[in-house]
Amino acid sequence: AQGARVLVSEPVGARRAQAVALGADEVADPGEDGLVPRAVAFAGGEGVPVVVDTTGVPAGLRSAVDMVASAGRVVVVGISGDEAPIPLAAFTDKEFDLLGSSCHERHDVEAAVEVVRRAGGLLGPHLGPEYPLEEAGEAIAFAGAHPEGAMKVLVRVTG
Repeated sequence: AQGARVLVSEPVGARRAQAVALGADEVADPGEDGLVPRAVAFAGGEGVPVVVDTTGVPAGLRSAVDMVASAGRVVVVGISGDEAPIPLAAFTDKEFDLLGSSCHERHDVEAAVEVVRRAGGLLGPHLGPEYPLEEAGEAIAFAGAHPEGAMKVLVRVTG
């Protein structure tokens, strides 16, 4: 996190443990009451300066908007076809930035590869099984059925 304090909100207990192992300062179960006040308190009481929503779930985006600080930033990375109701007053009350990001530019991928390289063996245990491209459907089904054991599955495009 390069000097930032990080709170990870994750519904799967095994993934919360992984977040701690990878350096998160605090973890929370988003299904428990009080996530937004807890995040605001974690950030010092004035709101979270930067919230990254990776869920693609409308409730996750709503929580992000509720917890972001005035003049803060919400970055949406989660992919979904769902619509998310957000109170319009939040935009003028908080004057926050709402950004979407897909990280598909070459320099983003190169930076991600460097993070993985520097992490060494820390990430290996967090990767699920590998599948050939022909079994991509099975890989997605496995990840959906085993969220505690498949943070990410790998689909190989070439042998």
